[in-house]
Amino acid sequence: MTTALLVVDIQNGVAPESPAREETVRRVVDLVESARAAGAAVVWVQHDDDELPHGSPAWELVAGLVPAAGDGRVSKQHRSAFSGTGLTALLKQQGVDHVVVVGAQSLFCVDMAGKHALAEGFDVTLVSDGHFNGTTETEAGPIEDALARAMVNRTWQSLRHPGATVRVLPAAQVSW
Repeated sequence: MTTALLVVDIQNGVAPESPAREETVRRVVDLVESARAAGAAVVWVQHDDDELPHGSPAWELVAGLVPAAGDGRVSKQHRSAFSGTGLTALLKQQGVDHVVVVGAQSLFCVDMAGKHALAEGFDVTLVSDGHFNGTTETEAGPIEDALARAMVNRTWQSLRHPGATVRVLPAAQVSW
């Protein structure tokens, strides 16, 4: 199994109010370091749109997250890291068949990246303590960050996909 760590949208302008942000970023930094030490690919996904224009301070990765020269970089304009980005080809070119997903916007971009990875034929591990969301306003009222993360983790714990392995693990249990 060849694994890649997929770091989704952990940018200055994405969910800055999340109470889990700082702690999650520390975990992601540790995962990036352990992935590199094990020879696993690291791929950085950054959202680029009117609210997060390419090159702006809001678009930049948060402090502590630093891509290395050999890391993959993907810019996206949709919720999915795979839609129209070339990410599938990049991963397959490196022989990747398993992605470990961490990132920002649990209910949206993180969830979508993992599900699209399954649809593209990859095994997926969602890092249960490796994503954050911030508060999401809905017509029924706000969904607080902790509830959003718990909902995504619970959904992924029951998720099955034909021909693919789905795991939900805390960062401390991720192995390369």
